[in-house]
Amino acid sequence: MSFVFFWLSVVLLISIGLLHVYWAFGGNLFGEYVLPEYKYNLKPQFFNQTPGSFMCSLVATAFFILAFLEIIYHYQIGNQKFVSILLTLACFVFTARIIGEFNCLGLFKREKDTTFAKMDNMIYIPICVYLLISLIVQLTILK
Repeated sequence: MSFVFFWLSVVLLISIGLLHVYWAFGGNLFGEYVLPEYKYNLKPQFFNQTPGSFMCSLVATAFFILAFLEIIYHYQIGNQKFVSILLTLACFVFTARIIGEFNCLGLFKREKDTTFAKMDNMIYIPICVYLLISLIVQLTILK
């Protein structure tokens, strides 16, 4: 069972990373669905601009590193203690993303009628929940 969790989460992390690489190189597929927005002016909430190539590259790198760490941990390569600490930190990051910042993203957001809010409820939060559960399963079974 943990094997299925492992491979599905690695493929998911790499896919999300590749999507961010696509955006970093100027792609705009799904662009209208991925940025939190205010209900009344519908502008992205990150300083009223879209993230640039550097930010997309940084996020893509984080997803690739997380996938790599899962592979290292699953196949028990290297310093398992250090990798387990990093994966535990990733669990906290996914938990924080699931809870949200109480304005436009996460379970407790106030902005519920925007396109992003609907996509957040349907896709982004369930993905984060799955990745969190997958990491917890990996960390507890392979201990």
